[in-house]
Amino acid sequence: PKSAWAHVHRALSLLTRARAESSAGGDPRGTLRTALEDFDAAERLTPDDPRVHANRGVLWRRMADAERALGVDATASLERAIAAMSRALELEPGRPDTLNNRGNVWRMLGRARAAAGQDPKEAWAQALADLDEAVRRDPGLASARHNRGLLHEDLGDAERAAGREPLPSWRRAEEDYGAALET
Repeated sequence: PKSAWAHVHRALSLLTRARAESSAGGDPRGTLRTALEDFDAAERLTPDDPRVHANRGVLWRRMADAERALGVDATASLERAIAAMSRALELEPGRPDTLNNRGNVWRMLGRARAAAGQDPKEAWAQALADLDEAVRRDPGLASARHNRGLLHEDLGDAERAAGREPLPSWRRAEEDYGAALET
């Protein structure tokens, strides 16, 4: 394809194929690498289009999902997702859906760090900042409230594991889930 958006659309169709491969128990990483080539081509044609970078971030998050399902360390893919989404936010600051997606990836990175015995607090603080900003900018964005609820669950689980009271975090999770249902 000669148009940047032709590359993006083909990459997005490959993301759908990768999801199907993963659901069928297959390894979608080859398909995701092919999609990445299309995002690379789109970026060469339109380097300042935030949508290209945001979608590249989604691809890296899906790569991380595939790696985790296969028992592979997904940290590098999560960090690449954050970098791509951060570039999108440099080009289009404050876009709620990108803040939501980056916040969710920060949450996933925190979980990966916690599972590896590392401190997840910085990643979770970044996640909370992004998700709070997404909700502030678009109060009707149910997925941001849902993702913030997931983060509060993770925070509560970490509190419980450390011998501290988890209920305040879990209650915030309930509030976010309830708000997501109302939007």
